[in-house]
Formats: sequence, C-alpha cells, structure tokens
Amino acid sequence: MASQPEQSPAGGYKTEVVLVIGLCCLIIGFLSGIVFSIYKSPASGGAATVATGQPEAQAGKLSAEQAQHLLQLELEVQKNPQNIEAWTSLGHLYFDSDQADKAINAYSKS
Repeated sequence: MASQPEQSPAGGYKTEVVLVIGLCCLIIGFLSGIVFSIYKSPASGGAATVATGQPEAQAGKLSAEQAQHLLQLELEVQKNPQNIEAWTSLGHLYFDSDQADKAINAYSKS
C-alpha cells in the first residue's frame, strides 16, 4: 500500500500534495527560464542590441552618392520651396543620416 499516492477519503488527491506539486512545477519553470535567458543572451556582457537593418559602421553616415543627392535636394528646395517631392526626399535623407530635427522640418514643409 505504500506505493499508492496519498488520497483523500473522497478518492481525490490531498490539497497539500497538489499544492506541493504545483509549487515544484512553478519553481522548475522559473529556473528553466533563467537558464534559457542566460544561455541565449549575447556574449557582450548581457547588453541587448537592437538591429537597425543597416551595418553598424554605416548607421548615421551617408555614402558619397547620398551626400551629393542631399546637397542637390537642399539647393532644389532653396530654389523652389513648393516642391513637395524634394522636401519629402530631403526628409528621408535627413532621417537616414540621424538628423531628426532637420527631417521633421523637411517633412513638415512637404
């Protein structure tokens, strides 16, 4: 009879047994989550990095083509301030080069 689990007189399991099993499952799940997060964390001291879709060396920098296009657009909007396409493109280039204030200004004028 020692191999049977503890049962209450009504035929179900005792409340204490159910609570202990539930608590054990919670502890095992919590510890597994900690181990998994440590295992999957980046090797750079645990600091998470956000992917920007651009190589890290090029983030915030414009290529020579983009810089020339930026200058052309700046000249275009000085000559023709009503050119909505030029203002929008200028806003895109400012945004890509991490110049948020200029991008907002250009977008608001487009």
